[in-house]
Amino acid sequence: MALDLNCPLTGEAAGAAGQNAHSFLSCGAPNLTLEAVKRAEDGRGLIVRLVERHNRLTRAVLRFGRPVREAWSCDLMEENGIALRPDGRELAVTVKPYEIVTLRVGF
Repeated sequence: MALDLNCPLTGEAAGAAGQNAHSFLSCGAPNLTLEAVKRAEDGRGLIVRLVERHNRLTRAVLRFGRPVREAWSCDLMEENGIALRPDGRELAVTVKPYEIVTLRVGF
C-alpha cells in the first residue's frame, strides 16, 4: 500500500477509446511486482526484474506481447545463470518468498 501511495502508477493511452488494448508484459500473480523492464547493459536482450511481496512461494507465468526466443535467470549484475524454457509468448517462473528475480529475455 505504501508503494501505491508514494509511487502511483500513471500512464497515457495512445489509442482512441474502444480500441483493443495490448500489453507488452503481463503476470497474473498479484503478489509479484514488476520492478524493471529495460534493455540489458550489454545490449543482449531485455532485463525483467520481479519482486515477491507477500511472503509466498509463487509459480507464475509471464506473458509477453511477442514470442520469446530465449531466456535465462540472472543475478543483479545481469550475469546469465540457468537457461529457462519459454513456451511461445509465455515464460514460467517460480519465485520464493520476498525474492528478487532477474530474468534476461531474448526475442
